[in-house]
Amino acid sequence: MGAPKDPEKYKIFVEKDRQASIEFWSDPKNKEKQTQRLIKQWKDPEFRAKIEKTYQDPEWKKKRAKQAKKKMEELFLDPAVRKLWSERSKEQRKDPKYMEALEAGLANPDVIKVRSENARAQMLKQWQDPEFRKAMVEKTKRQWKDPEFQRLRVKTARKQMLKLWEDSEYRERTVKRLLTIRSPNKKELLLASILHELDLPYEFVGDGKLIIDGRNPDFTNVDGQKKLIELYGEHFHREEKAENGGDEGKARKDFFQRYGYQTLIVWERELENKETLIKKLIEFEKD
Repeated sequence: MGAPKDPEKYKIFVEKDRQASIEFWSDPKNKEKQTQRLIKQWKDPEFRAKIEKTYQDPEWKKKRAKQAKKKMEELFLDPAVRKLWSERSKEQRKDPKYMEALEAGLANPDVIKVRSENARAQMLKQWQDPEFRKAMVEKTKRQWKDPEFQRLRVKTARKQMLKLWEDSEYRERTVKRLLTIRSPNKKELLLASILHELDLPYEFVGDGKLIIDGRNPDFTNVDGQKKLIELYGEHFHREEKAENGGDEGKARKDFFQRYGYQTLIVWERELENKETLIKKLIEFEKD
């Protein structure tokens, strides 16, 4: 007799089956009997070959995975099961060998992909429930009120970002994506107009048109020379100036120099003295 199709009857059926299973395996004699039976079967080469063939069948794997998922969902409806599982997990995480194996498994690209897809599908499904959304929002608000939680989250996020940023392709892709919607600000437009008046061959590329190993300069020479112009704001770059003993933009110049570029640093305050700035731009172009 199979499982009933009626949802209510099915719940009763599952609960009875669960209780019967618990009762059966609680008896040491039953456990010993089943263990001996499996040992005897496993000694038979034909039995092993049959089992191995079944485990390699994609359709069987898919079916078993679906059944296991459904069974776990039913089990986790029971608060006692959730509590037991949580306590067991906490105990396992105290074991260094277990944590080492867990971290190695989680670092596997295939595992990461599957876990990400499963987590996304589960979250999308749960997010359709208004009560779940409300609970998640309230939980997030409570968490971010905790200074320790904030510190750990920021630390973790920074560590992950630094790891990603080591990949030059990721850096370039990210910078381009962030800058595609950027337009020149007022100061950059003013400098661009001065360059145009002087008929100097420079183009604004601060919108991500030119990325040099993850760095995006403001203006580049378009007449065959490897020259860049950076417009520095007082607020954002004053610390850099202090760190380099007053040498304006030294780190930036040194970075672009590694790729064969000469770099001129123009400070926003210099835009106020157009005559002096023009001399500076012309001298850089002649150099």
